[in-house]
Amino acid sequence: AEGLRSPVKRKPSLLSQKTPSGWPPLHYGCERGNASIVGMLCRCGAAVHETLSSGATALYVACEYGHARTYLHIITRADLCGRMRA
Repeated sequence: AEGLRSPVKRKPSLLSQKTPSGWPPLHYGCERGNASIVGMLCRCGAAVHETLSSGATALYVACEYGHARTYLHIITRADLCGRMRA
């Protein structure tokens, strides 16, 4: 995962580049349950509140596919808790 950090830092637009099915990297990482990739994307500034056309956030995708480690990674890496309390 850390090997992807350098290209993402050089070209931040990669964080929002979508797959042919319309999923950004963070959502795809959550679907696959790859907590290390998800953590790296969050640290590099991925839009954790971005939604798919269905309205699903990356956090929702992680939960839907049963990836608890990935879910927890998003919660600890993003300011989701602070936004929920606001």
